[in-house]
Amino acid sequence: MGIALLAWAKLSFELPLPGDEHISTVRMCGLESTLQNLISSTANMQRDDVFASIIKVREFDPAIVNSLVYLAEKLAMDGLLDHPSIDDLMPSLTAGVAVLGAIPTEICDLMVRLCELSPGDAVYTPWDFFGHLATLTSIVGARAYLETPIHSEVPKLIQILMASNIEICYTDPIVRPQATHGGILDKFEASLAFPPLSARYDKSIAGGDQYRRFPEKTAAGSVLTLRHLLAQTMRRIVVAVPNSLLFSSGAEKSLREYILKLGMVRAVIAMPEGLHESATTGFAVLVLDPSGGNRFVNFVDASAIQFQEQISKTQTKLKGVQELVSLALNDDEVLTHTGDSISAYTKVAVEDLCHNDSNLQVNRHVLPASKRSLLIQLSRVPTFTMRDLVATVRPLSAVGTRAYLGNVGIRCEISEVGALDLPAYGFISSPPRRIELPESALQEFSAHFLRPYDIVLIVKGSVGKVGIVPSNAPAAGANGWVVGQSGIVLRLKDFKHIDPSALYLLLRSPLGQALLAGVVSGATTPLIQLRELLSLKIPVPTSNETQRAINALAQEREIQDQLALLVREQAAIASDLWRLE
Repeated sequence: MGIALLAWAKLSFELPLPGDEHISTVRMCGLESTLQNLISSTANMQRDDVFASIIKVREFDPAIVNSLVYLAEKLAMDGLLDHPSIDDLMPSLTAGVAVLGAIPTEICDLMVRLCELSPGDAVYTPWDFFGHLATLTSIVGARAYLETPIHSEVPKLIQILMASNIEICYTDPIVRPQATHGGILDKFEASLAFPPLSARYDKSIAGGDQYRRFPEKTAAGSVLTLRHLLAQTMRRIVVAVPNSLLFSSGAEKSLREYILKLGMVRAVIAMPEGLHESATTGFAVLVLDPSGGNRFVNFVDASAIQFQEQISKTQTKLKGVQELVSLALNDDEVLTHTGDSISAYTKVAVEDLCHNDSNLQVNRHVLPASKRSLLIQLSRVPTFTMRDLVATVRPLSAVGTRAYLGNVGIRCEISEVGALDLPAYGFISSPPRRIELPESALQEFSAHFLRPYDIVLIVKGSVGKVGIVPSNAPAAGANGWVVGQSGIVLRLKDFKHIDPSALYLLLRSPLGQALLAGVVSGATTPLIQLRELLSLKIPVPTSNETQRAINALAQEREIQDQLALLVREQAAIASDLWRLE
C-alpha cells in the first residue's frame, strides 16, 4: 500500500494528474471522494493497475492512511521521489510477501553484472515478479522486456517510481510467450531469469510447442526454462537453476550435453543456503553464451565462507559480488587467482566434463582444502573402486509390493531396515518396522533379503549412515529382513580383496564418511546416486588393518550384547509392581 501511495504522489506531480485525481485533494475532499475520481478515470491506461492497489487503503485506519498520504505528498513535493533507490523500495514491496519473485538485492546485482550489459541492449527478464532485475537493467541504459505469469501491480509501481524503461507482459513464458512477431520468437541480446525452481508442466507443453523450443519431451520446468531462454537469446543468459539440473539423468543430462558440446557454458556458481526465503531447494547461477565457443567452464563456489555473511540462524547474505563476477567471467585458460579465491574456484575443460557424465555440480570440481588433502592421502595408497568390490541390492519396489499385496493368499511378515535401525556401533539388531508380503512372492524376492555381513548404506536423506548385518540374521523368507526405501545393500562379491568388517568400519570412519560426502548430490533431499557410489575409490586395507577391524567389530558386538542384557535386567526390576489384574 505504501508503495502505491508513493506512485500516486509521483504521478500527481509529474503528469500532473487532474485536480480531482491529484493526491493533494485528499486533504480538501477526503480520501473516499478522491479515490472515486481516481478509479473512474481511464485517461491513462498505464495507471489502471496502480488504481487497483491504491483502493486497498480503504481497508486501513483512516487516520493512519491520511498520515501516509500526507507523507507521500510531501516526499513528492520535495523531489525525494525523483530518483529513488531500488534497494530502498524493495524491502517495502516484499515485506510479508512469500513469493519466489522476491529476489535478494545481492543476487540481482550479481546476475546483472554477469550479463555485462551495454546501453541500448534489449534484455529479457521473464518471471521477474517485482521487476527488480528489469529495473537494474534499465539503470545501466538497457531496455527490459518483462514477462510474468503473476498478474500484479508491483512491476508497474516500480516502473513509475524508478522511471524505468520496462515493457511488461502478463503471461507464462513457457506456455504462451508474447515476445513474438509473425509467429517467430523475438531475439534479445541478453536474458536474466530467476524462475520457480521446482516448477512442473504438463508434458503436452513440450510435445505441442509451435516454436519447437523443446527437444526434450519433459515436464521439468528447469529444462523447459533453459530451452526457452536459448530460443530467445543471442549473447548472454544468466539464470538461476535447481541443483538437480546440474547432475540428474534423463532430460537434464541431454540438455547439459547439448550446451557443453556447443561450448555455451561460461560459468556455474553454487549459491549458499539461506539466501532466498522462498527457495526451498539448493540452486546455482548458470552463465551461458548461446553463440558458443567456450573451451573451459569456470566453477565458482559462492557458498565458501568468504562469500557469505550469516544474518540469522537460517538467513545468509551474499557478499564479495564483484570478486564472484571476476572469477565467473575469467577468460584465462589457466588458474590465475590465488589466496582464498583458489579454494572456491577452478576451471575445467569442456572435453573433460563431457567424459564425466556432463556433471556440472560445483562441488565435484571445486575442492575445499579438506577434500584436496583427502585426495592426496588416497594417492599414496592402493585403491579399489566400489564396483570392484560389491554388488548392490536395491530396496523392494514400493509399487511392486503394493501390487503383490492385492493378491489373495497367505501373507507373512518381514522386517524393513531403515536409517533409524543402524546403530552407531556394532551390528544391526532386530528392526521394529514390519511389512507384509504374500507367501507366494517370497521366492521371487529372495535376493532382496539381507544376508549375514551385508552392509546397509543410506543413500537418501540421512546419507552416509551405515550398518552391518549380524551372522545370526534371519534367513530369507518369513521374518527375514529387507532394506528400506532410503537405503541400498552393499554385498561383497567375494572376501578376497576386503573383509566385510573392514569395509563397514572404513565406510563408518571419518575417512569413509568424507569419501561418501564427496558423492552426495545437492538436491532438495541429499542423495547418493548409484553410478557415483560405484565409481568411488576407497583405500585397500592392509592385512594388519583388516585384522584390527575384525577384532574391533567383535569387541563392539560383545559390548552390544552386554548392554542389551543390562537393558533387559533394568526393565525387569520393577516390572511386577502394580500390575493390572
